[in-house]
Amino acid sequence: MLPFLRSDLAQLIAYTPHPGGESGSAEPIAIDHLDTNECPYDLPDELKQKLAWQFQHELEANRYPDGAHGALKEAIAQYVTESAQLDKNEITAANISVSNGSDELIRSILIAACIGGNGAILVAQPTFSMYAITAKTLGVPVVTIDRSPEFEMDLDAAQQAIDSTQNPPIRVVFVVHA
Repeated sequence: MLPFLRSDLAQLIAYTPHPGGESGSAEPIAIDHLDTNECPYDLPDELKQKLAWQFQHELEANRYPDGAHGALKEAIAQYVTESAQLDKNEITAANISVSNGSDELIRSILIAACIGGNGAILVAQPTFSMYAITAKTLGVPVVTIDRSPEFEMDLDAAQQAIDSTQNPPIRVVFVVHA
């Protein structure tokens, strides 16, 4: 390890996803690795062709895209509002966060709520490893509780952890719903 890096980072084990895509088959493999949050099916050829056409004819690859993702957030808010039959302004673009994958969103949440000794996170193990890995790389303390044999979060243990963890307090609770 390089001497100028934080020594606690040397203790982290890198996340390695399951290898995939070598078969070239459109059929799913016999075992789905749900922990990688990947779909066992590839995109249909027709959709790939439409995406390629749009990239070739409509996207300006030499320009940065809208970093605020305004049009996408508006479309998501409209979809959620209509599909959940909510009042028109109950969900707006301001209620939507968009990121380039879950790792970016996790990091953004931790930076906004916990960094600089302002907060800790709570996770129920086992869970998606990137919650703790990202927190540790940012110097954010990780508080863990166990799950039941049915994979349920122990709500009493979670409440006790939240009540007793004060320096820094738990500011983010990652709840995984399978």
